[in-house]
Formats: sequence, structure tokens, C-alpha cells
Amino acid sequence: RGDKSTAGNIMGMYRAVVAFRGENVLLSSVDVEYCDGLVDFLRNEYHSVHGKLKMTTARAYIYLFSAALNLAVENGLMRRNPLFFVKIHDRITRERPKKLHLSVGEIKLLMDTQCPVISRPQVKQAYLFSIFTGLTALDILADRIDIKAVVKLHQFGHEIIQCGIFV
Repeated sequence: RGDKSTAGNIMGMYRAVVAFRGENVLLSSVDVEYCDGLVDFLRNEYHSVHGKLKMTTARAYIYLFSAALNLAVENGLMRRNPLFFVKIHDRITRERPKKLHLSVGEIKLLMDTQCPVISRPQVKQAYLFSIFTGLTALDILADRIDIKAVVKLHQFGHEIIQCGIFV
């Protein structure tokens, strides 16, 4: 998967660079101004076959382009990588998933909903455990916590919701 994904990103980066200034750009023309323009182009204007470019993809394209420029520097074709002098990180930022929070009513509804045996009620219990403790499955599996103390916290949270203290 990694090789196929990387090859796809390289082809996507190539198409974006060609869309920016065409295919006949000399390496000597790739300077700070060119790289600055490319960053703006990827951020604001470029549309791939799938639509507007996501910032995560734009970052991947910039990193691949920088790697190609680093290779040119190593081979003596350029003195230095012009992307080192371009501010990228504050212009092409990672997309953060929007955090969703359950209301007390939604948690009560989840607690009151019966799960058929086939749909694995353990999943519901594990999710409620995560809600009341703030722990993920990875935290629990990594054995970084005192599980007995957490179980008490889970039971306490369950009792608070059942009593309706927050409603």
C-alpha cells in the first residue's frame, strides 16, 4: 500500500506543479518566489480530479516537492532548496477533525438502549466506559493505568447520570 500511495502522491504532485506554471519550467527558475507561489496555488486555487485539494494532501505535495529539490541540491543542480525560505506551516495547516461531544441526554439514551446479543453489547459497555473515564482502548491495552481505580470512576459516572444530577 505504501508504495502505491507514494506513487499516487508523486503523480498528484507532478500534476499540481504542471498546473501551476506548466511543464517547461527550468530548474534554475525554481526560486523562493516560485515556491511561495506554488504554496499559495495549492492552498487557494488548485483543484484535482477529486475537487479542491485538502490541506493534508497539499502538505504531502509540498513535502514531496521539497524532497525532489533536496535531491537536486545533493546532485549539484541547485545550491540550496528554496522551500527552506518559504513559510509553509502557517499557510497549509493540518485539518483537525471537529470534536463532537455527547449531551447528558444522549448518554442516558445510549445507556437505556438495549443491544441485541448479536450486536455485541460489550461494544456499548466499552464505549460507555470510555465516556466516563476519558480512556481509549489503546490506553487500556497499553496498561498505563490503574484499572481498578478506573472501574470505580466508571461506576461513579454511571451512577451520576442515572440519578439525573446533570439534567
